[in-house]
Amino acid sequence: MLSDHLCESRGTCRALMDLNDAWENFPSKVPYFNFIDDEKGLLPGINMTSVLFCRHGGLIYPVSSGQEFDVQINRKVALQDSTRLLIMKLEGRPFITPRINSDGSFTAGYGYDFTKDSDPESFARYFEVDDYGNIQVKRDLTEQEVKESIDLAADKKGITQAVEGFINGVGYGNSEKPLDINQNQYDALFSYFYSNGAFVFTDDAYNSWKDKGGEYEVRAEARKTLKDYIIKENGHYEDKVIIKLFIESKGANIKYDYKDRRTQEAEIFILDEAR
Repeated sequence: MLSDHLCESRGTCRALMDLNDAWENFPSKVPYFNFIDDEKGLLPGINMTSVLFCRHGGLIYPVSSGQEFDVQINRKVALQDSTRLLIMKLEGRPFITPRINSDGSFTAGYGYDFTKDSDPESFARYFEVDDYGNIQVKRDLTEQEVKESIDLAADKKGITQAVEGFINGVGYGNSEKPLDINQNQYDALFSYFYSNGAFVFTDDAYNSWKDKGGEYEVRAEARKTLKDYIIKENGHYEDKVIIKLFIESKGANIKYDYKDRRTQEAEIFILDEAR
């Protein structure tokens, strides 16, 4: 505590021990904590606008909310192991062995594409040139490197930035408001973006697909319906509606309906408990 007549003093007010009654609690939208009194029941605690009038003169007020521990517990949703494991499951077989592509590029793990010039470090890690000048795979990826390949691919393709932008309401199809998203919903959306591209929910992508007509237009309308529902309902979703909209939105490659993947993403999206 800090008193305005005692420079930087901190300590205990010994005159007023029933602090809840003594403090002047100004209105606050976010009370810092409540506590239970044996006689009075649930009582509101002080907040950062509260003031205690010292009988010796001056004011005493909080200098810290003391909420650092809660902030650490309630971490922001983000790309983490649950996200990576979902991508590994939905993308199919474990891509442990690096691949040499027909266009001269290389792929490590789950979708991280590079060339010898663009990422010489990764090339040297997984490939070597034999005595005849042929490029050969040097070794497989470790489990950790497989997971890291998802991060690398997502960053290179703008997936991580797109998902965060969409959730925070700053673009990529959502400039309306931040969304109340839990980690399961983040993982499902990350997989959806990873499968369909960073701009899947944008107006440009919608208009481009709609102009092509046919199945392209049908899927474009379905994606817009899903996007609008996620934004409008913002945390108050109906399970059946989410599953229906995910499945109807299908995928970017119109040769496939992606029903199995969309269903699994939707089932993750509607989960309340941690996975």
